[in-house]
Amino acid sequence: MYLNWILHAKMGLENINSNMQEVGLINRKVYPALPPLVEYSVASKGEPLIPIVDLAEKFGKKLGDKIVRSSIKRTLPRLRLKLLVSTRRIMGMSGE
Repeated sequence: MYLNWILHAKMGLENINSNMQEVGLINRKVYPALPPLVEYSVASKGEPLIPIVDLAEKFGKKLGDKIVRSSIKRTLPRLRLKLLVSTRRIMGMSGE
């Protein structure tokens, strides 16, 4: 599931990059190398967007931290219970 999400995110970013390149917000330079090396830079037309992108990045970091903490809080108790049940089964103890 996580890999699928990453692949979809990568495809989405590629679409966004090509759209931004088409309208002249970013520049793309490809260097002949193995693996291929691609460098993106902000075009003069895209410079007014830099403060907006910075704010979006800060918001994403705050939201991301909250999501990770919330996920850990939900997942750890289930992992502890599975570990306890598995340990009891291995040791031949019945806890069911």
